[in-house]
Amino acid sequence: MSHLDVTFVLLLGLFFDLFITGWNFEKFHWLISGFN
Repeated sequence: MSHLDVTFVLLLGLFFDLFITGWNFEKFHWLISGFN
């Protein structure tokens, strides 16, 4: 598995979690702010 494959799987899992849990914008904004 290459680095790109791992990144893609992680992103796919993240978006899947967003849809399943009905993640709202505030939590997503908080997550993005945590990386900055």
